[in-house]
Amino acid sequence: MLRSLLNLCLVGIICVTATTIPIEKNGLDMNISFKLPKIQMPKFQGPKLPTKVSPPELVYAGNSEVLDLENPYSYQFYIRSTKPQELTYDSDNPLVLEIIQDSQIIRTLTTSEFVQTVPEDQNSIEDQAAYQLDLSQQKLGLPDGKYVFHIYGTARELKGIEPLALNITYSTISPYLPATNTAGKGKMGVTMFFSDSQNPQQLVPVTRFVPSSNAPLRATIDQTKKGSDILGFQSPIPSVSKIQIRQGTAILHLGSDLERFNQDPALGNAAVKSFVNALTAIPGVDKVKFLVNGRESDNIFGGMSTRVPLGADINPRIYLGLNLNQNRVLLAPVSLNDQNMVYENIFHGLRTGEIGGQKITGLMAPIPQKVNLINHTLAGDQLTLNLSKEFTSVYSDRPDLQKMMVDAIVYSYTSIIGVNNVQILVEGQSIDTLGDMNLTGSIKKPLYINPEVQQ
Repeated sequence: MLRSLLNLCLVGIICVTATTIPIEKNGLDMNISFKLPKIQMPKFQGPKLPTKVSPPELVYAGNSEVLDLENPYSYQFYIRSTKPQELTYDSDNPLVLEIIQDSQIIRTLTTSEFVQTVPEDQNSIEDQAAYQLDLSQQKLGLPDGKYVFHIYGTARELKGIEPLALNITYSTISPYLPATNTAGKGKMGVTMFFSDSQNPQQLVPVTRFVPSSNAPLRATIDQTKKGSDILGFQSPIPSVSKIQIRQGTAILHLGSDLERFNQDPALGNAAVKSFVNALTAIPGVDKVKFLVNGRESDNIFGGMSTRVPLGADINPRIYLGLNLNQNRVLLAPVSLNDQNMVYENIFHGLRTGEIGGQKITGLMAPIPQKVNLINHTLAGDQLTLNLSKEFTSVYSDRPDLQKMMVDAIVYSYTSIIGVNNVQILVEGQSIDTLGDMNLTGSIKKPLYINPEVQQ
């Protein structure tokens, strides 16, 4: 063993020595040496710490996180700073609006063309500088269509800051037929609920005036089953062969045309909502129950059981505008699940079309954004809303849209349990008229919403 170890050491010494032995090239002197590569040992870098990102000193912002706007009016634009700033302007044009369509700038507007009010001191920012903009279609003179607005400041210190980008849609608002309390001699109003073709889960109430009947439930179901050729709505419900009333519950015996409603959960859900919303609005009906061939079922309307009667949604609702086929504006209710600050949240939804932090696709805000809710008071069952002075000047050339705005307010706030009357004040004062409406007293919810035809 010892001899083997000595031999291995000797071989190692010979190999190392040979790397420096000069070798003759064809008998000539030539030195070839071999060097071992230098091994780089990895350095210990320690745990990777998160990179701290500092906020920019100057940014642009709007009065809402919603950047997709339909038919906007007044808009708040801010230049915000994380520390006091002095701004240097080379002209009297502090803001610029670029209007972009199909990736091309089609117009560039200066301050006087779209800004309503400016800060008292535009050259100094402590926290933010607020500008009130008029982005109404009438002010900007733009045709219906989709646009991108880029808004930015011209101060030297703002160079390089990304402009505020807004996605704007302008669409001419169609006529609105106001809600009414009058059905006409010998007639009654039947309120039906139809699905919007663009959003099947959005139900739209429509009132049809038919000859008076002692069977309002049957009349409501039969009229809903017909759909509406005038407004282009298809029937959202299957046929009902028999109707019974027991202790406030309407029992509907469904017919044989259930197959497509069972196979498509969206259609089934819309049918259930249509039945429940329409029938529970009739005095004496609190709930709706279904039977199939006179029996209970655990699998109708896409998996629903018939064993538990269904009541109406008791959450408050915000009534937004549906510009139906660019032909008629109808009020459409959207449920408000958040009960915190319900009065403020309803008004926010009415003026932005945003509910629960989400813009409701396909529906428009009935109140222009420049109208503000100053405060509100509740006395008994009467809610008083004190609004800003802009309320009296909006839709000045469209009395029908002024009625839409008032109807949306009244229907929305009377959907709160315990509120039966709404009074509207402007800067603390009652107003005699808005268009041809007298708003000096309190307003009750009209009986008939969205008349199918003008009475």
